[in-house]
Amino acid sequence: MAAYGAAKHESTGYSPNFLIFGREARAPIDLVLGPPPVDEETFSSADEFVAQMQRMQRESYALAREHLGAAAERRKDAYDIKAKPARFEVGQWVWYLYPRRYAGRSLKWNKCYQGPYLITRAIPPCDFVIQRTQKGKPFVVHGDKLKPYYGETPASWLPKTAAEQSTSVVPDAEIAVDTPPSNDAVVPPAKVSRGRHRQPDHHSDTEIGRRQRRRPAYLHDYQL
Repeated sequence: MAAYGAAKHESTGYSPNFLIFGREARAPIDLVLGPPPVDEETFSSADEFVAQMQRMQRESYALAREHLGAAAERRKDAYDIKAKPARFEVGQWVWYLYPRRYAGRSLKWNKCYQGPYLITRAIPPCDFVIQRTQKGKPFVVHGDKLKPYYGETPASWLPKTAAEQSTSVVPDAEIAVDTPPSNDAVVPPAKVSRGRHRQPDHHSDTEIGRRQRRRPAYLHDYQL
């Protein structure tokens, strides 16, 4: 501990003894060899000595803060060389890192990832909201605990975006075209509702498209 306190720290540029006591501590070897030849300062009073120590500590603390900031920038640059940002999108299925420890079992034999989970919302810059099932409870996790899931996934319950709907392929058999009946075609007679209210004439099948539905009976009293 004495050697650690007397050694110069790489980040601060000073030894712990100098930052705490304002001077270097004497080692046992100093009793044998004596202190190094330096110009010793003389003080006329104790107040002058205290003022000098306070000024020296303020300057050393300010320099130590600058050195620590520069060291932190160097460590950040070294870390960012191998760091990769998490790139996930809403609607993507992912694995969630959730290691569980069991008594008498090594962690390397446990299943550390759970899933798949669906990303329901992104919280910039690096957080995501994931959900296991549609009725499951969503929670927020950091992007470092996620990784892409490439297996078979359940059906997503999120609504499709406008871009996905425009690019979705619909089979020709499911495409219905609204075509009004021609004059030569045989038009079936209008069906009459047997409920409390009868179907008005202006809402018959001859005036509306085949794919358009009639209004329910309880809305017949309301004029559009």
